[in-house]
Amino acid sequence: MRSWLTPGLAAVALLWGVGCSDVVYHPGEEPAFGIDTATLDFGEVAIGEQSGPLAFTVSSVGQAELAFHVGAINSLSTAFEFAGDNGPGDYTLQVDGELEFEVLFAPEQLGDHSGSVDAEPTNVVDGGQGRTVVLSGSGV
Repeated sequence: MRSWLTPGLAAVALLWGVGCSDVVYHPGEEPAFGIDTATLDFGEVAIGEQSGPLAFTVSSVGQAELAFHVGAINSLSTAFEFAGDNGPGDYTLQVDGELEFEVLFAPEQLGDHSGSVDAEPTNVVDGGQGRTVVLSGSGV
């Protein structure tokens, strides 16, 4: 006897059953998340000066629209900040789309500074691993 419950329908039924009605699953058309770097190293920057921006890019590398969230910069230092139009928030990319996030480094104290930015997909059914971009620089 042939079952009408395919793996795709089972995933939709499971998601619907747990209250995730905003996730749409189309077999063969899944979103996928990509990010182009794991670190942004600003090197040495003089106290009171500002580096040029360094960037990381989030890409939609799957076969469906990608929804994702970029968090605020996590750091004990205030030396790092987002530049440009894109910063913490929720975003959507079409298939093959990408979005660049620029970060500046402006140390006010001598020594090494570090931080991180977390980015994670919000609509990836399987394998939706978030990524962390590590920020580093030295005030001289």
